[in-house]
Amino acid sequence: MRERLFHQYKQLQDNVALCSVFFDLVDSTRLKQQLGPLEGVALSLRHNELCAQTVDLYQGRVVKHIGDAIYAVFPNPLPALLAALDVKYNIIKENLPFQTKIGLSFGLVMPVRTPDTDYLGASIDMAARLAAQSAPNQVLLDESTFQILKPLLKSLDKVIFRFLGIQELKGLSYTPLYELSHSELGFVQEKSAPSPQATRFFALPNNTPPATIPPVPPSSAGVSAGSSGGSPEGGSVSPGDLTGSKGSTSVASRFFGRTGTAGGSSAADAVSAVTGASSSSVAVTAATFDQAATQQGGSASPVGSAVTAAAAAGLSPLVQTYLEPLPVADEAFRHFLRRISLNRDDVDQVFTMLQNMHYALKDRADFPVRKIRPSGSFMRGTMIRPKKSLDLLVEIAPPDGKTPPVTVVLGQMREILSKVGWNRDIEEYPTFLLLGHEDSFRISPLLALAEGEKEVFYLPNGPDTWIPRDPQAPERWMSAAFQRHGPTFLALIRILRAWQRTNCRILRTLHLEMLTDLLLRKVRLEPGPEGLYNWFRYVHQIFSQQKKPFLADPSDSTYFVDGYMMTNPATFNQFGRLLSHSLQLATEAVNLAQQKQYLLVQNKWRALLGPGFGA
Repeated sequence: MRERLFHQYKQLQDNVALCSVFFDLVDSTRLKQQLGPLEGVALSLRHNELCAQTVDLYQGRVVKHIGDAIYAVFPNPLPALLAALDVKYNIIKENLPFQTKIGLSFGLVMPVRTPDTDYLGASIDMAARLAAQSAPNQVLLDESTFQILKPLLKSLDKVIFRFLGIQELKGLSYTPLYELSHSELGFVQEKSAPSPQATRFFALPNNTPPATIPPVPPSSAGVSAGSSGGSPEGGSVSPGDLTGSKGSTSVASRFFGRTGTAGGSSAADAVSAVTGASSSSVAVTAATFDQAATQQGGSASPVGSAVTAAAAAGLSPLVQTYLEPLPVADEAFRHFLRRISLNRDDVDQVFTMLQNMHYALKDRADFPVRKIRPSGSFMRGTMIRPKKSLDLLVEIAPPDGKTPPVTVVLGQMREILSKVGWNRDIEEYPTFLLLGHEDSFRISPLLALAEGEKEVFYLPNGPDTWIPRDPQAPERWMSAAFQRHGPTFLALIRILRAWQRTNCRILRTLHLEMLTDLLLRKVRLEPGPEGLYNWFRYVHQIFSQQKKPFLADPSDSTYFVDGYMMTNPATFNQFGRLLSHSLQLATEAVNLAQQKQYLLVQNKWRALLGPGFGA
């Protein structure tokens, strides 16, 4: 054995560990056509000279010039990264008339004895692919190189980074990618350059065509913490700047699959550092979803391993329903539901945001973050497009067991996030932080304290007060409601949310869900014109008989609400007026349909549900 290994070592002993870097001039052919061959070549030489001088400054070595690109090596990733960032900084700050694409990867390479020493190795191929994948003036790293640099980044206060998802590189399959940049420059927005292929978490069933949903313009919030817009075929997203790609095969089906493994580790292990999901929760939540599907007379098989992937990623199994067609008989309502439902890109953006939050907030001695997870209507399966705000809970476990003031915790979170490039898009409120503008993320601290032998969670209720709350109670309630009523329940809720957004913003989403659940326990309603009309009619009847809020007392643990549906008479009466107006519109729509005046019918539903209906 020893002799055999030594013989193999003799064959490989010439391998050396180096960081390979490629600098590739952007659009060199077009520049030469526009400027002419002489000026175009001069510009190319100027690019190569800048790169070579910077490489030499950081004690690297230019191996060779490959047309308008430079291949250089460094003894380790740190000087390679700093040289790459300096090249980018000089190009932007000096307003130079060219751009470059940069990729770097650290690994073992084999020297090749030629007149000038060259190298061969997988890390060189990786660096070249990263440079090809890069947007103009973007610095990309692979996972292994980033993990080497990560401990050093705490000492580099001018360097910011973000996770870009698991993306496909030509000839190298799927690779986790990272972007690093100078804090003064921010991240690349990738509005004019082709974006990398988005990471996927779910695959549509083979017999289900992807939903056709018109693109939603990307947020104009600059370098926001996860713009939650995006389109099924493309559009900028930040941070992460992921865009969708065509096809129904997902990264989830390859990485999480039926075996539940990714590179030898379980799916839960792959994401537990971000979400805190356990392997046991995967089986429970997937089984819950399958049971619900079976109860509706359907088959759980279309969900397949995608539900397990969702659960492993710390996502509710109800998230899968965004990607499955929900049963709606009426064609106009079916098309409208498909238009407003989230798609795979939206789900991927949420997970990418979790990754970015994880890297920004975890592993800090001064801020003991334990888990970061999405919450709210997204996890209950009732969020609709365009997303206005997505809730994130940052679970904090103070090592001394003391309760810090809410304002102090929010201030620490804001300071940390500001240091990693989100300072331009963050607003502080009494109980949460808001990142982004039109499409935003609302980040709330969640305090985990040990009380006796159990752990109790607290959410902020003011600048200096916390209240005990189970953060996953609404999700458990929604799962039970889904089992009671089946997929049509979620379809009806999503359509009603469009009504809520258009005509009744006074009604909280959770209260809308609870109200519909209580109603469906007594009558059967379908997510179509007749069902929606009857929803308004029955709710109006119930409301007319009440002189006070008609949902159960919020102290009842069955309902998990923070207050009555309407907390004061003025608000209660306003809801009654909005409900009466909506019932009148729905009644007129049904009557016009009986008269076959379909254009007027569409106008009435559009007034109820928003301009997207019938578009």
